[in-house]
Amino acid sequence: MDEIVVKNEELKAKRIHFFNPLTILFMMIGISIMLIFANQVQYYIFLIIGFVTYIITTKENIIKPLSLIIIMNCLLYPLRALAPKNAWLGSIFLMLLIFVKLIPVFLLVKALMDYSPSELTSSFRKIGIHENISIAITIFFRYLPEFKHQIQEVKQGAKIRGLSMSPFHIKRSFEQLVVPQYRKI
Repeated sequence: MDEIVVKNEELKAKRIHFFNPLTILFMMIGISIMLIFANQVQYYIFLIIGFVTYIITTKENIIKPLSLIIIMNCLLYPLRALAPKNAWLGSIFLMLLIFVKLIPVFLLVKALMDYSPSELTSSFRKIGIHENISIAITIFFRYLPEFKHQIQEVKQGAKIRGLSMSPFHIKRSFEQLVVPQYRKI
């Protein structure tokens, strides 16, 4: 499995990027702030910007994120009618709404994860960001794919042991995912 990660990093190093990483970072910050006040049309514009950036930078299949958006929106509409009647469904509705609103930002984060740490650090150095801050941001974006990989390993280990993740037992499922992460740190 480590060989796959190394080969992916080698492919990323050879890839020529269309955007400067700072452009994506500033888009991420700007869209995050503007989404607070955005209406539906502005949200869809930000979503299109996120998808275009995602497609151009990652060259990955768009079916998975697109299907996620469709499924989340399909879940939101029935919950919208039931949310005022039930506090539990109302809280689920609000969590899904926040997640769906932040999907353009998640797409930009995924696009930024495709850059190598040296590209990110050199971009920050060019605009004069303090080295400690640039290294911290670079380490954060470098660790995200590793964290995703570790979560998948923990899920596989739990599945082998016969433990199941359930949305009805949130505390136990969270514990099964997070405790092994602390042990690896």
